[in-house]
Amino acid sequence: ENKSYLRMFQSLDWLSDEDVQLEKACTKELLTPEEIESLKFDENLTDIEKALQILSSGTESQKISIASKFHVLLKDNPLEVDALLQAFIENSRSGSTNFFIICGQAFERAFSEDVLPPAKISEDMLETFWDYIGSRESKVSEAWFLAAQAYIKTCSKEHLSTSNTVRNVIAKGDLTEKSMLRIASTKLLPLICEKVSVEMVESEVYPAIKLLCQDIDYDVRRSMCSCLPHIGAFIGEKLSIKMLLPEVSELLQDEEPQVRYAALRTFIDFIPISSRDVVMGQIIKPIVKTVDIMQDDHVSFNSVLLSKTIGHLGYHLKDYFDEDQVLWYMRSVVTLCGMCVNSHGSEGSNVNNLNGNGIHLGEDAATPEITLENIDVRDVDVVDSIAYLLAFNSPAVFLVVGNKKELVECYQSISKYPHFSVRRVLAAGFHEVAKICEKNNSVLMRIYQSLLTDPHVAVQKALIPHLTSCLAALSRSRVNKDVKEISNQNISMSEMISPLKAHENSISKTRDWRAYTTLIEAWSELINILDPYDLHQNFALFLLKKLSTNVLLPVKKAMVKTLTNYMYHCRYLHHRHEITSQLCKCLSKSKKFQNRILFVDLCFIIINKFSKKFFKDYIFTSALSSINDPVSSVRLYSCSLLPYLKTRLKMPSDRSLLHQLEATSRRVLISESNKEVLVHIQEAVLELDNIDVLLDTVADCDDKRREEDQNRHVIKEERGDSRRIPHQGDVSGTDHVKDRKGLRKGSMASISSADSENMAGRMLRRKMSHIPQTSSARRASNNNQLNRRASMPTTSTLPNSAKQRASSVKSKSSSKRGNT
Repeated sequence: ENKSYLRMFQSLDWLSDEDVQLEKACTKELLTPEEIESLKFDENLTDIEKALQILSSGTESQKISIASKFHVLLKDNPLEVDALLQAFIENSRSGSTNFFIICGQAFERAFSEDVLPPAKISEDMLETFWDYIGSRESKVSEAWFLAAQAYIKTCSKEHLSTSNTVRNVIAKGDLTEKSMLRIASTKLLPLICEKVSVEMVESEVYPAIKLLCQDIDYDVRRSMCSCLPHIGAFIGEKLSIKMLLPEVSELLQDEEPQVRYAALRTFIDFIPISSRDVVMGQIIKPIVKTVDIMQDDHVSFNSVLLSKTIGHLGYHLKDYFDEDQVLWYMRSVVTLCGMCVNSHGSEGSNVNNLNGNGIHLGEDAATPEITLENIDVRDVDVVDSIAYLLAFNSPAVFLVVGNKKELVECYQSISKYPHFSVRRVLAAGFHEVAKICEKNNSVLMRIYQSLLTDPHVAVQKALIPHLTSCLAALSRSRVNKDVKEISNQNISMSEMISPLKAHENSISKTRDWRAYTTLIEAWSELINILDPYDLHQNFALFLLKKLSTNVLLPVKKAMVKTLTNYMYHCRYLHHRHEITSQLCKCLSKSKKFQNRILFVDLCFIIINKFSKKFFKDYIFTSALSSINDPVSSVRLYSCSLLPYLKTRLKMPSDRSLLHQLEATSRRVLISESNKEVLVHIQEAVLELDNIDVLLDTVADCDDKRREEDQNRHVIKEERGDSRRIPHQGDVSGTDHVKDRKGLRKGSMASISSADSENMAGRMLRRKMSHIPQTSSARRASNNNQLNRRASMPTTSTLPNSAKQRASSVKSKSSSKRGNT
């Protein structure tokens, strides 16, 4: 068998063409002994001498190594800068593309680290920079442009004023130069304006700006237009109004739509650096005129560019718009939306067909996804691009207009758009829309319901990260002090239960367990949104059922965390009791050992979150039995739980539980056969011996705080129900009395010791009130005696000596009462 495998590997028939080419490239790099001998250098040479020799006669890989360490050589040998620069410039003209890129990056790093003084760069070296910037290789051009940019940033004002750098940059903007050089000149002019004086900008730079704004290449005009706000920030408002705004106004009427789009964005970028009068008089009017012109060209690339900038436009102009301009802005958005709906006909408007048979998962999955990148290269249909950009800009549009009826109906049609990418981007930003629109959002809730029940999984996944924040914003808008408003809120949010469960059902059927885990964890925040009964019936019990059927461990852990959060914030004690008992039964008594391991995780969660009393009442016995599990992995994982069990106990009230813990530990220590488990049990038992059990008389402030926190919501609910105690014969209060009895039975385990003492005192007073009284003095003495007895602690919580003293006091009081 080994020989057959050897023959298979020796043959090249099974290799692909790429493997063969890779093997040839590897063998091609092998050098002969003569070539290896020629690469040896004298070790006595300095680093600069070695670098100069390698740059003149070394291989390509050696030259790249020297170029990557160019800044280190300059830093260590500042006196040899001229020789090293000359060698780099001479040898960089003959090399590979990779070597040119590394050289550009080396110069950029040298300038940024201030190891190469700008004064050392001569005009010949600057010409070399421009030659590489005009290269056809885009990566080479970009690397050397960044080097030139770093050079200008390190230049001082005096150096730029005295040297020919400014004139060199301006000269590269001439029409006789390459378009790449003219575009580079437009991007370097803002850096020059930052360094030189305003007079120099007005006399030398402004004529070059004007020529570049009138260039024959639209890419150059667009690049120059985009750089004008940066220049305006340095020259001030007055010169910007005088020199720059007229050029932008002229570019707004350009024949190329991309230039008009750049001019529109430039006008918007001038708003932060302009006064209110300038914005109202010289910026808003040209913008409105341009938008109307672009909007008249129905279903074209102009409409795509307008949809792309509609959110940016509204966000910056919202503080300057009056009511008429807000209506104009809304009509522009509605017009763009109408282009999308009308082009699809009944597909875009028929909601039922879209939800039922209009969109199929297979058809949507085969449709290419829309992104901002393929919109820019015109790779997507125009109508789909408009709908995608309107959905992308929805938060900014609602921020300007609000949730007016026409706008909400417009986005309701977009939420039914056939392409899934449009619905996905709307779902990703819908939580922002919900936060902005906090009134009359019933239509927004219908839109959100349709997105939750969308047939495409990508749309439903986009809702998961902000699911609870969106639901909280939708519910918060209906909260009011009026009781009717609160009830209406519960009714409206109860309508979201079936869409939420449908959303969970769709995500659970996918293979993306991470998204499903995130969804279940997000459900833990529903306690602040839904009614307690709706939450318990539709989500808590639903998760308990899912926990027993799901097989993914991360999803199960998320379900356990969510259910413990429900238990902690539960409003009704019988709900908490039901969740806890079913959760323990589902995990601790499961046939799968993974669930029993998960039960140990549940124990740790409850230990860290709940009080000691809650843990002892519900979890202690089941947690102690996990150490006797038949599977060694469960026993091994349960060993770490034993010390925490002892910290939950108090003496003498938990004496029996302590005996159980010690007996179980002793029994497992004797009967354990697995060596690894035995080692961990021995460590746990040693740790148990070092733990001291607290007494009942010692106050535990941390545990008391936990108990108050876990019962905070329950106490509020009980007090709200018990404010009115019905009289006898009050028919309307009979159901209330039944509820109170049920609550008393279910909550007897959570009553504190102080409450039990007060209750015992009240019962004794009520019982003794029927004893016939003979005199006022005797009645007063009896009452005082009963009050003292009621205020005494119960014998169950006292040590043995205290119990004996309490029994003796009781016998003496009974003998006195008999004598009386």
